[in-house]
Amino acid sequence: PMTPRHHALRELLAAYEPSASNEAQHLASIFELLSTRPTAFDRSEYQPGHITASAFVVHPRKPAAALVNHAKIGRWLQPGGHVEPDDTDIESAARREVTEEIGIEALSSFGVMDVDVHVFPQREDQPEHLHLDVRIGFLAHTDRLVDGEESNGVRWAAFAEMLEMEESLARPASRLEAMNSAGTLRAI
Repeated sequence: PMTPRHHALRELLAAYEPSASNEAQHLASIFELLSTRPTAFDRSEYQPGHITASAFVVHPRKPAAALVNHAKIGRWLQPGGHVEPDDTDIESAARREVTEEIGIEALSSFGVMDVDVHVFPQREDQPEHLHLDVRIGFLAHTDRLVDGEESNGVRWAAFAEMLEMEESLARPASRLEAMNSAGTLRAI
C-alpha cells in the first residue's frame, strides 16, 4: 500500500520538467521506486535505496546558494538528508534539513528544482545504496548561516562557482542562474 507521501510526491513530480536527459532518467528511477516500494521513504530501504530530500537555498540578495561541508562525506553539498517519519511531505523534510544544517527557518519555496540519483557509499552500519534525491528550491529571508552538528562549515557559493563543481551541483546551479537572469528569483 502506498502512503499519502507517495501520492503527494508522485503528484508533485508529475508537473516537474527535467532540464537534462540524465535528470529525466533520475526522475524515472524515483517514479519506479514510488510505484514499487511502500518503504520508499524508509532510511533502511537499501535495495536499491530510498527517497531523500535536499534544498537549494538561495541568498536573499545575491546569485548564490548555501552549501554545507558534510562531515560524513567530506564534500561541499546542498543541505539535505533523510525523510523522517514525522515529515508530512518532501518539502517539509527539506525545510527541516535546512533548519538543522544551516539554521535558516524563514524560507519561501519555489518547488522542485532538481532530482538526482546517486550512490551513497558503504559505511560501518549500512551497505552502499542509492539516494533518490528530490531537491526543493527555497529563497532565504536572511543571509545568516549557522553551522549545524553534521557539518564542517557552511557558506554561500555563487551560482557561477557552482557551475564549475560536480554535475549534481552544476545542473541545478544552471537552472538557478537561468531563473536569476529571468528575474524570477526575488526576495518576498
